[in-house]
This record gives sequence, structure tokens and C-alpha cells, in this order.
Amino acid sequence: NWVLPVQQFFEFHKLPLADTFSSHMLSDFFTNFIYVFLNGYSNFCFTCYDFLIDVGVVLVVYYLLKEITGNCYWAFFITLFYPYAPLLVPSYVCFALIPFLAFLSALKNPSQKKYLVFLSTLFLLVLWRMDLGFAGIISATLSLLLVVPQKNSLGFLPEKFLRAFIILLITCSGIFVLAFMMRGGGIFQSIRSALDYFSSSQSYGYKELASTHDRIYFTLYFIFPFVIISLAGYSVYTFFRKPEIKIRLLCIATFYLSVYYFSNFQRGLVRHGLLELWDAPLTSFAFLVMMLGMLIYLSEKTIATKFLWVTPMMTLLISQYKFPQPELDVNNLYHQAYLKMKHFSVLKPVEKKIVRMTRPENFGRENYDELKSFIDKYLMPEETFADFSNTPMLYYYLHRRNPHFFSQSPISYHSEKLQYIYIEELKQQNIKMVLFSSDTASWFDNTDGVANTLRHYKIAEYLFEHYRPAFVFNKKCVWLRNDLPIPACDAERDTFSFVPKEFNIRLLPYVWGKHDRQFLKSKHETLCVVSQNKETVAKEIEKKYLFPPITDRQPGNYVLIRAAKKTAEKTELVMNYGSNEKKSGGFIFMLANTEMEDYVIRISTQYNWLRTENNWLTVYPLGGDVIIEKITLLKTN
Repeated sequence: NWVLPVQQFFEFHKLPLADTFSSHMLSDFFTNFIYVFLNGYSNFCFTCYDFLIDVGVVLVVYYLLKEITGNCYWAFFITLFYPYAPLLVPSYVCFALIPFLAFLSALKNPSQKKYLVFLSTLFLLVLWRMDLGFAGIISATLSLLLVVPQKNSLGFLPEKFLRAFIILLITCSGIFVLAFMMRGGGIFQSIRSALDYFSSSQSYGYKELASTHDRIYFTLYFIFPFVIISLAGYSVYTFFRKPEIKIRLLCIATFYLSVYYFSNFQRGLVRHGLLELWDAPLTSFAFLVMMLGMLIYLSEKTIATKFLWVTPMMTLLISQYKFPQPELDVNNLYHQAYLKMKHFSVLKPVEKKIVRMTRPENFGRENYDELKSFIDKYLMPEETFADFSNTPMLYYYLHRRNPHFFSQSPISYHSEKLQYIYIEELKQQNIKMVLFSSDTASWFDNTDGVANTLRHYKIAEYLFEHYRPAFVFNKKCVWLRNDLPIPACDAERDTFSFVPKEFNIRLLPYVWGKHDRQFLKSKHETLCVVSQNKETVAKEIEKKYLFPPITDRQPGNYVLIRAAKKTAEKTELVMNYGSNEKKSGGFIFMLANTEMEDYVIRISTQYNWLRTENNWLTVYPLGGDVIIEKITLLKTN
């Protein structure tokens, strides 16, 4: 995400966001481009400007605290000397406060210029990172609905706000027209792809929210939301009760950040939760909202009283409920500063160029030398490959053009629409070579525990049809297109791709058979009825079913098992398949309940189903007996 936009721009003239899209947008590579434009493009040196983000965070936190406390000394103390400052306002969501600060500034001194600054920062926040921008738009919209009815007392100017909105709209339209002139109709496809990506990003996630369900888990997921919504209600109540502008601004701030907290809460429910050992996507501004609630309650007190009450209370809350549990001796501002100073190296002026690499300069040469040599020999300089192994930055290390719109591929192509786009990109770019996987299963081949071929089943089945295993270079399985000969080479042949795979797909067959509307509405062609005799298969007893080899082993082959578990105990079913005496592959899944249900498995997501004339299938219950009513092989796409 943070390297490819720079490399692809300078080596292949692909515009970031328009031609190469990173999941976290400008936040991934903005500082890298600053370095490159000032110092030139060379290796990993451009990543050394990441410290600019920390500078921006410190400035935002200072101005925020100065705004809400009304005291620059308190803000200065918290920003530079309070050990828990990075935990009070996490850097992960810090820049979402910039539109918020612009919003407060526009409320205090309303003008068309300040409204335009507020709307512009909100738009830039969307470009900075979509998830922050989405939550920011919701927060701003609902806060405006709170402010507009009180426009006379607050000095809100609807006409000037509307003019500022129109100016921004015209500016954005001009940018779009410019992009269209530079990239033609392809810009529409880029926008559609980005929207498809964001609308289907919930397909990523873990099986659990946290590894342990302890006090902090229940507090962050259940008690904090109740506290935040109570503080939001309290802020609205106080907003209409007290006319003082300072108190009203505190109430608006509390409401704005409370709405942001709930708008962003889903980030900690699906992908970035406590299982990753951090809570910033989940809590976002929760601790800051609690601080604001205290300031509203103590609004009549002196600044010294507020400081003496609020600072210790925030320290207590953060130390007790921040996850992972902060320890004062290691997880604080002072310890971080100590570590940086301890490892700080002063560079003396020299005449030759200083290498500021954040990674070993020869990393690519040491890890991908064989692969690069083969690619350079087999492909023309203007040709490239497709990386289905999901290996980070291979295009950078091998100095080849990324044939896809998304920097992270195939991981970003998770919906069916996006998978069809990926396939079209393969065709348009005339891709001859695919790096299919690593020769030993890695996290990148099974992101979040889901195999690439299962998550990206449309892409995988297209590759199964049009490419074939060839060689292994630097632990990467290289596949070549079927219409091209496999060149003579002394390299290791790819045998890993033929090894039987076993996918643990948990409740996915139940979801496909019960809730997948597209599957349920589609026309199914019965390839073979494997069994239609209702019978009970005892736990840990394997039952084998024979069937004639399927000739139509094309994309969209399914196994439908109509079954039920006999008890309420957790029961899994192991389904294997193969040819004669040899196993080809298998799936493990959970049975949902004791009633008969259809469990659907897309068996064509495994390469051995396509390449082997399989003639048997087995079921092996784990945890309890299983009633099998019917097993059918289907074809549908």
C-alpha cells in the first residue's frame, strides 16, 4: 500500500488513486511523495519521512486540547508531558479531528471562507482515508442538524454555507473533468471499482472479536457504547439548556465525537478488533468524549479545578480500560521518547549521497533473485506478471508494472464484481505468467484463515482453466498460460500445487446453502446424485460414497450435502474426495443445528478437482453423529 503507488508512478507513470489504488488512500503514501519530490526517487529512502505524521498528530492534539479546555498551558502539558497523550487521542484517528476543528472555528467566527475550509478538510479526509472520511461526514451532517435550528443564537449563516458547498462542488467537478481528460473513460471504471471495494470490505474479518472475554472486553464492547450514548444525550440536553457559547461548543464537540465513535465502531467489530491486540479502531475518541463530558459537568469551575479533577480521572480510565493494558513503565510517551533517543544516530555531513533506507537495500536481490532472473528472461521488458500469492511488494522488488487497479491484489478483489474486473485485467494485459502461491502455506495465502482460492473463487477457477503449474522460484509457485510452452529450465518443478488441500470453512456451507440469494436463485444443473439414502453416520466413522467421474469439471461445481447433527453438541463434518486410492482434497465445516439443512461447498475452488477424474467422496463426523439425507454434485455459476 505505501510503496507501490510511488514505484508505479515513477517507473510506469501510473497515477495514484486513478490508476493505482491503495486501501488507505493518501495516508498510505502521502509522506513518501513529499520525500521523493524533494529528494528524488531511490529505493526505500522515501519511507523515512514517516515522522511527518507524528508531527501532524502532535499539532492536531495540541490545538484540539487548547480548543476544548480553553487553556494553552493545559494543552501544552497534555501534548508534551502527559504520558498517556497518545492513548487519549490515538494517531490512528487523529486526522479526523481536523474537519472537527475547522467546524468549531466556523461556529465561533462564521464566514464563507471558514465554511469552505471546513467542507474542504472533510473532502480531503475522505481522500486521506475513506473510513475516517465516512465517519466524519456522518458526524458533521448530524452535528449540522443540531446547529441549524439554533442558527440565530450561534450565528450560523446558511446562505454562506450553501455558497461554500457549491464552490467545493464546482472544484471537485473540475478535478473530475481534469482526471477524465487525462485518463478518459477509464476513470469511471476506477471509481466503480473503488466503490465496489468499499461497499464489500466487510468480507474481511476474524472469527472472534477477542482471544479472551475479560473485564476489558465487556467494557469496551458493551459498557463504553452505553456511556458514550449517555454522554451524547447529556450534551444535547445541556446544549438546549445553557446559552453560554463556550458550554454550547463543548456540547457540540461531545456530540460530534460521539457520533464519530459510533460511525467508526464497526471497524472494531469486523476487521480491526482486540484480536489484533489494539483497540483504537474500536474506541476511537471514546476517552476524549469522556473527558469532554467531565468538562461540561465542571463548566462552572475554575481551570485549576478542572485540571485537578479531569487529568487524574482520565489517567485512571486509560490505565484501567485501554487495551492492551497500558503499563506506565513501557507504554507511555516518555518511554517512546527514550527508545527513539537511545537509537538515534546523528548523520555527519558527507559529500556522497546518504542512504536512508528503512529496510536492507539488497532485500529483493537476496529473496527473489531466481524469480527475477526467470521473469526477466521469459517476459519482455514491457510485459508483467500477476501475483495471486498476495506477497507484499513483489512488483516493487521485481521492478514490474502492477497489472491491476488495486495495490493489494488479489486481496482487494473480494466481491464477485471485483473478481470479474481482475479477470478482465488479466485478459487486457495479456498476462502470460501468474505467481499462484507460496510453496508452503503462509498467512498471505490464507488471509484471516481463508484460502485465496476460496475467497477469490472466480479468479482461482479462471486461473485453473487457463494456466498450469510450471516451476518454483524463491518459494513461489509459477504458473504459465496454457497456450504457451513450458520452457526448458533446470529449476524445481511445481509439485506443491498438486498436493491435496484441506479447507476449514466452518459455517460457510450453511450460509451458502441457506442465505446466499444468488446461489438459491440460480439454475442448478445436477451432475451426479452421489447418494439419496437417508442414513446416520456415527462420529469418527468414515463413510465412503462412489460416483462416476465428472466430465464437466468447469467453474461453478458444488457439493450439496443435506444433513443434520443428532445432538446439540458442536459437530463438524470432514468431507474428502479423490480418485481410486488417492485423496485429492477436502473440506471441514460445522453443522448448524439438528434440523435438516442444505450445506453447499464450492468444490471447484480446489485445483485437484479440475485436474483429477475423482470418483469417490467420504464424510467423517467429529463431535457427534450426523444424519445424511442426500449428497448431490451440482453445476451453477
